[in-house]
Amino acid sequence: MPSTDCGTIKTGLSQKSSMVWVKGQQLHGHRYVIERQLGQGGFGITYLAKDRKGKPLVIKTLKDEVMENPDYIDFRDKYQRDFEREATRLAVCRHPHIVQIENVFHEQSLPCIAKF
Repeated sequence: MPSTDCGTIKTGLSQKSSMVWVKGQQLHGHRYVIERQLGQGGFGITYLAKDRKGKPLVIKTLKDEVMENPDYIDFRDKYQRDFEREATRLAVCRHPHIVQIENVFHEQSLPCIAKF
């Protein structure tokens, strides 16, 4: 089955459910509201959310297990750097078929990318 995780790199991390946020949860100073989980990949997880105006967008973050599990401590910095590089690469792209970055922020110590 294809992943819906917006192109994250597949790794040896567990594919068990790793729901970080739940429906109705507000993020980034009440700027976004989680609607539902869309999917997850090797180390990332994506959610459908709405902004304050009700406009739908996707929020991508690292799985909480990547940041908290001591077994991944040797890889944690690499995953965070890869995540930040992805945000930077997407932010400078301007094309109708490439998602547009709306915001990059941290929530509960997890890096996040909000994209339309």
